[in-house]
Parts: sequence; C-alpha cells; structure tokens
Amino acid sequence: MKNLFLTIVSFIFCSLFFVSCVNSEEITKEECKALGLEYKKEKVLNYRTGKYEIRSYCKEN
Repeated sequence: MKNLFLTIVSFIFCSLFFVSCVNSEEITKEECKALGLEYKKEKVLNYRTGKYEIRSYCKEN
C-alpha cells in the first residue's frame, strides 16, 4: 500500500513539473514587445524526431 502511494505521489509530482515547463508563445510575444524587441518565428528541424518545429525568439531591430 505504501509503495502504491509513493508511486502515485511521484507520478503526480513529475506530471506537475513537466506541465510547468510548457512554453507559452503569448508570454514570449508580450515579453518581446515590453523589451522593445521584434518577435520572430522560425521553422527549424528537430534532429531527434526528423520533424520541423516552430521556434520563437526575440530579435533586435
């Protein structure tokens, strides 16, 4: 019973940890505007999966 409880608690902790690491593009866009920078999106290849992903970043004007 104790082992099951520890497994469930550790699963919930890991789930919350990884959910908090999800990137929000809206926050990035707002941060760029607040800093006076230009918001850019770029299509880049993920070498591990072989698929293209959208990367967002702030660029100086």
